[in-house]
Amino acid sequence: MKRRLAPVVLLQLLIGIAMGTWPVVAAASSEVLTFQVWKTTRLEEARNTIERLQLEAALDRLPPVDRSPGEKAVVVKPANEVVASPTNSRGTARVLRPEQRLNQAKINFEIAKELSIHDYIAVYLSQYSSRASMLEVAKKMSPEEVAELLLALRGVQAPSAPTAAEPSASGVPPKR
Repeated sequence: MKRRLAPVVLLQLLIGIAMGTWPVVAAASSEVLTFQVWKTTRLEEARNTIERLQLEAALDRLPPVDRSPGEKAVVVKPANEVVASPTNSRGTARVLRPEQRLNQAKINFEIAKELSIHDYIAVYLSQYSSRASMLEVAKKMSPEEVAELLLALRGVQAPSAPTAAEPSASGVPPKR
């Protein structure tokens, strides 16, 4: 079931990024994050987004303030999220209501809790292509993160036929 969940998680993550409720660290950033730092950052950003949207909703529910006749009101409008509708073939934009934005932020938080090393590789590390970036993150990783990364890489690859160095079950090396 975990394997089937990964595409759904990735899709929700990409939707969150497209909606602007899921910030992404730019690939041009000079610092490459380790898995634990990346996941913690995603959780904090998701939590902060929820808190910000909840505060906006609370402010919207406050009664209007009485002002004296000459006093100007300070107007602060929260930015409306505008996204291209996946169901609209014309690519026109629709405005998300505050409760939709809050629901998406809550979904993003749940996704952030479930982020795995596979997501780290597919979503985050794929932004970096230079050897220097990979060396930088390798130096920062804890032994546990390196082990988890190696296990993830081993699990992604299909089991291969035994090599000449590894005899088959019969003890005879495979034919080439």
